[in-house]
Amino acid sequence: MVDGLLSVGELARRSGLTAKALRHYDRIGLLRPAGVDPATGYRRYPDRRAGPDSAIAFLSAPLAGPSDDGRLSVALARTERALLMPSGGLRPGNIPRVGGVAWTPATALFAVAEATGPGFDRWYDWLVAHRTALGEFPEKVTDRGQPASVAPLAWTDAIVLLALTARDDALPTPPTLVP
Repeated sequence: MVDGLLSVGELARRSGLTAKALRHYDRIGLLRPAGVDPATGYRRYPDRRAGPDSAIAFLSAPLAGPSDDGRLSVALARTERALLMPSGGLRPGNIPRVGGVAWTPATALFAVAEATGPGFDRWYDWLVAHRTALGEFPEKVTDRGQPASVAPLAWTDAIVLLALTARDDALPTPPTLVP
């Protein structure tokens, strides 16, 4: 959401709509304080204690540009540990309804976040190893490592393609905040 507001704000600024751009930038200020806390990570709901969320990967490079002060890498590592499932994949968050299975979209998001780092191979190899018999990415993987739920899952496919692209080339990132 922050990236979307940044992009809309930048488009408004470039179009000469300064007041509209500043309103979008002000909204970003409301979102950022609720974002990354190195002690707790990124939470799905800033006003609730829902626990860590794999969506923290959206705040990391290459999707959101480089991290500024190291807090994000600490929060990513803590989130990874908290969401790791016995199969080796990640669940999307500390949310009771997701069950006791790993989700390929959440795991693929960490492959993107680690696209130029040492963790990429771990996540990518896990995803490839847990495809269906037809070679498709399922939505979920059981604790025994078996594909579960629907397959193919288009958004896992898209995230994996982003991860592979980011590993090989720089992805374009949203603009930085220029008030």
